[in-house]
Amino acid sequence: MQTFHRVARALGWFSVGLGLTELLSGKNLDRYLGTGGHEGTLRLFGLREIAAGAIILAQKEPSAASVWSRVGGDVMDLIFLGKALEEQRNGTKQERLGVATATVAAVTALDVFCAWKLGHDSKPDEQTEEDATSVGTSVTINGSPEELYQLWRDPQTLPQVMGHFATVTAEADDRAHWVVNGPVKTSLQWDSQIVQEEPGQSMRWYSLQGAKIPNGGSIKFAPATGGRGTVATLEIDFHPPGGSFGKGAAKVLGVVPQLLAVKALRRFKSLAEAGEIPTLQDNVSARTGATANTY
Repeated sequence: MQTFHRVARALGWFSVGLGLTELLSGKNLDRYLGTGGHEGTLRLFGLREIAAGAIILAQKEPSAASVWSRVGGDVMDLIFLGKALEEQRNGTKQERLGVATATVAAVTALDVFCAWKLGHDSKPDEQTEEDATSVGTSVTINGSPEELYQLWRDPQTLPQVMGHFATVTAEADDRAHWVVNGPVKTSLQWDSQIVQEEPGQSMRWYSLQGAKIPNGGSIKFAPATGGRGTVATLEIDFHPPGGSFGKGAAKVLGVVPQLLAVKALRRFKSLAEAGEIPTLQDNVSARTGATANTY
C-alpha cells in the first residue's frame, strides 16, 4: 500500500510540473505540437493539472479518489490530442502529436492502475452504502397513469428514452441489453431484467449477474393533484464494486445518475406528450420545458 502512496505522490508532482509547463508555455507548446491555435485550452489544462496535483500532495496518504481525478483529465487530454492528430497534415507535427498521445496514454494507464490499487487495497472486499449512488426525479406528464405505464412498457420506448446515455436493445418481454460507449474506445455492457411490476402503477428493473457496475431503476406513476395529469417518478441507482474503481470507471464513461435520470424523464415526457423526442432536447439553450424535482 505504501508503494502506491509513493506512486500517487509522484503523479501529484508530475501533475504540478506538467501544469506549470502548460500554463506558462502554452503558446510554445501549441506551436511545437501543432494543436491548431489552442493556446488557451492548453493553459486551462495546465490549471487543471496543478489543481489535481495539489489535491494529491495535500493528503498525507493520497486517496484513490484524488488519483481518479487525474484519470478524468487524462481522458480529456487524449480526446484533445486525438482530434488534433486527425486534423494535422504536417508530417513532423503529426509525429510529435503521436508521441505526445502515446505518452499520455501510458500515464493514463499508470493513473488507472494506481487509483485502482489504492481503492482495492483499502477496501478489498467491502462495499458500503457510501459506494452506492441513488437518485430520483419527478415530473408531471399529461396522461393517465395507465397510459403512461403502457408507453413505458413498450419495448420501443426504453431505447428512445435512454438514447442520450446508452444503446438499449429489448431482448425479451422483460429483458434488455445495455451498451454505454465512452471515450478512447471504452465501453460498459450489461443485461437488465424487470424484477417487480404493478401494471398501471410501477415497475423495477435490475442488472443481471456479470455487470461491472451493478445498477437498477424504477418508474412510478401516480395521479397528480387536481386530476392534472400524472406524476412520473424515475429512480436510478448504481453500485460500483470495489469502491473507487467502479465509481471512477463510471465517471470516466459519463455515468452521472442524477443527470441521466433528469434527461431520461424529460425525454419520456416529450415522447408521451408530443409523440417524439426533439433532436435539440439535450441542448441547454433548448430546455424551456417543464422542470423536474430531484432528490
